[in-house]
Amino acid sequence: LLLNDGHFVSHEGSCNGSTGVAPKIRALPNTYPQIGQNFDVLLNDGPPNSFATLVLSLQTSSYLGISLPFDMTPLGAPGCTFWTGWEVFFGLVAVDASGNATHTLFFPATLPGQPRFYATWLTLDPSANSFGLVPSGFATLIL
Repeated sequence: LLLNDGHFVSHEGSCNGSTGVAPKIRALPNTYPQIGQNFDVLLNDGPPNSFATLVLSLQTSSYLGISLPFDMTPLGAPGCTFWTGWEVFFGLVAVDASGNATHTLFFPATLPGQPRFYATWLTLDPSANSFGLVPSGFATLIL
């Protein structure tokens, strides 16, 4: 049980990329999001030598009238689910040859209360499906 030290809980996805495994969202061991601190959000098992973007949201039930989680089959990504809203897309980051990437978040001290965010990676993986994108599972971040 963590109090006032932040929380990071990852939820697995089920959408396999071109490598045959689902990309995973992670954090370094014993690190948690905190107000006024940098926090690294990791991607594991992404498509090697590709690109990915971290998506941050406040929503997991609906977004712009679309019910979540969203089945991506109609978009050409069968078996893929997008779990969160998509209020903030960060820039593309390179995925290394091992399928790993990192995006560093900073939560300013001006955030009110104990905010809760949801994050997911969206990987560029044109060999995985006709949509060309594969999401990771998602993570809950509580500051």
